[in-house]
Amino acid sequence: IDPADIYNLYGADVLRLWFTYADFRSKMFLTQGILDQVADAYRRLRNTARFMLANLGDFDPSRHAVPYERMSALDRWALLRMQQVIARMTRAFDNWDLHLFHHELHAFVAAELSAIYLDCLKDTLYTELPDSEVRRSAQTALWYLLLDLTRLMAPIVTFTADEIWEHARRIDPSLPVSVQLEDWPSVREEWLDPRLEEQFDQLLRVREAAMEALDRAKKDGAFTNPLEAHLDIYAPNAVRVVMEELGLEELKRFLIVSSVEVHDAQEPVQGGGGVVVTARLADGEKCQRCWVRAPSVGTVAGYPDLCQRCADRVSRWPGVQQAG
Repeated sequence: IDPADIYNLYGADVLRLWFTYADFRSKMFLTQGILDQVADAYRRLRNTARFMLANLGDFDPSRHAVPYERMSALDRWALLRMQQVIARMTRAFDNWDLHLFHHELHAFVAAELSAIYLDCLKDTLYTELPDSEVRRSAQTALWYLLLDLTRLMAPIVTFTADEIWEHARRIDPSLPVSVQLEDWPSVREEWLDPRLEEQFDQLLRVREAAMEALDRAKKDGAFTNPLEAHLDIYAPNAVRVVMEELGLEELKRFLIVSSVEVHDAQEPVQGGGGVVVTARLADGEKCQRCWVRAPSVGTVAGYPDLCQRCADRVSRWPGVQQAG
């Protein structure tokens, strides 16, 4: 394969990213299949950054940033995971283990950032009041994640990192003119919260059990979209405490369903951390704004197609006159 063909078809950054696909100290291979995998990884990085930027259009870091201690648990967890990635990437680059760039960063972006965190944020970003603290908390986390992600990308996918940085400077013009003038990101030790990490380790196991239950119920025809589901979660006391500390509303968003009820496990359950989850169609009708099923849909005067939460948000939306 002629490198010029790769450059002309995919761009220089895909070719640069290929150099991190395998350890340069051993034999490296370049096939069309490998190239397709690298190009897919590149698109994932680019699309993740695009999603972040698209949801920061009304965010001014100097005015809207939420202090860390007031951010939601989910947002603080995402920042914690970013710090751990920075630590591993720093060790990898110090040791010239460049192949870990591809595997570490792509795994974080694909398996955690896109597949879990950003997916969980959509309800908050799209349905909450623009200036609400929960939405500003999400945007604050997105901003910090975007900056650190771009700094990590800069040595390898140079042109894309500079393009992302150019858009970031429209949000904060005080940033250097190029990401190449930035320092390598350093770990913020105060964001490495062991207790938060332990809590989310348990919550992720709950999520895994929930995804399996949702998949079974969907195949059985209970619903077509898991967002319309109700989950009953049976868990031992230690896991229930973690879920209760998160709160049912945040748990519902974390699992991306309409409603959740947590129960005490009546007897020890093998596997899954002692957690059993069942799924069914949630009660009520489907809200035409957030797509969640809720008994409150149609009960609010002036908002026949909305749930109580969305009717409240819409009635207080800037520039919208209250119905009725």
